Amino acid sequence: MKKIKTLDTYFDENGISYATIMTELGAFNGTCKLHDEDKDIVSEFQGCRWAEMRAGIKYLQEKVKLLKIKVDTLENLINTLSLVKGYEKDSVEARYLRKQYFINKNEYQIKKKNIQKIKENLYNSMKYYRKDKEDFLNKIQNKKESVE
Repeated sequence: MKKIKTLDTYFDENGISYATIMTELGAFNGTCKLHDEDKDIVSEFQGCRWAEMRAGIKYLQEKVKLLKIKVDTLENLINTLSLVKGYEKDSVEARYLRKQYFINKNEYQIKKKNIQKIKENLYNSMKYYRKDKEDFLNKIQNKKESVE
C-alpha cells in the first residue's frame, strides 16, 4: 500500500475547507463548501475531513485512469499480436499477456466500484451529519443525566 500524506488543511472565513494530499502520483487538492443552512453546525474538522476525502477520490480516479491505459494497451497488444502470421494463441507468452489483461481489467472494475462506494459514503456522511451530530450530543446528555 502506498503512503498518502496530508500536506495541508485549511478552513477559511467564507466557510470553505481545503485539503492537499501527497501521493506517489503527486499532490491532489480537495475542497468542501459550507452551505448556508448548515452554519449552525459548522465544524472545521469535518469540513477539512470531507475536503481530504475529495482529494483522495481525485487520487484514486487518477490511479484508475492509469490502470485503464494499461488495460487498453494490453488489449491492443493482444489484438495486434493475434493478427501476426504464425501467432500461437496457446504459447506461454500469449497466455501470460491474456492473464495480465484479465487481472488488470478485473482490478480496474473493482477500483471503479470502490470509488463509487467512497463517493456514496461521502455523500451520506454529509447528508446525515446534522442527525448524527444531534444523536451524539443527545447520547452524551443522556449519559450525564444517568450519572447524576
